[in-house]
Amino acid sequence: MMQEQIDSINNNKTELPNSLLDQILLDPIYVLIIGVVIGFILSYIFKILFANKTALPDFDLVKEPIDTEGSFGSLFQNLGNSSKCKELYKSLMIKVHPDKFSGTDKEVRASELSQELGKYKLNYSKLKELEKIILNEFK
Repeated sequence: MMQEQIDSINNNKTELPNSLLDQILLDPIYVLIIGVVIGFILSYIFKILFANKTALPDFDLVKEPIDTEGSFGSLFQNLGNSSKCKELYKSLMIKVHPDKFSGTDKEVRASELSQELGKYKLNYSKLKELEKIILNEFK
């Protein structure tokens, strides 16, 4: 008796009439056709939305030299010279320390140069330029 009721319920489920939407969604050809139609509709909408947009202006892509003063470029260029920078910086600071020239006319210039040395402490090429200046001015 119980088994007959279960069978009748199962038979009723399979015999339910499918709706038109169920029949369409179960057939892969209809799904493909619906996908293509939706694709055409979306492409038409995007064409209308973005048809009036102007293109980007043409830019001249010219490679200009990088100004390394005050940027990371000078730091990366001189990483290999860091021990040389420290040695050169110390020797130049000893030669041009403002306390060494206190009370003389070179005190102001020594102060300026020591500030520049501090600013370019890790820039080996700039330290070499300052070394030439110091050797000319403070013999």
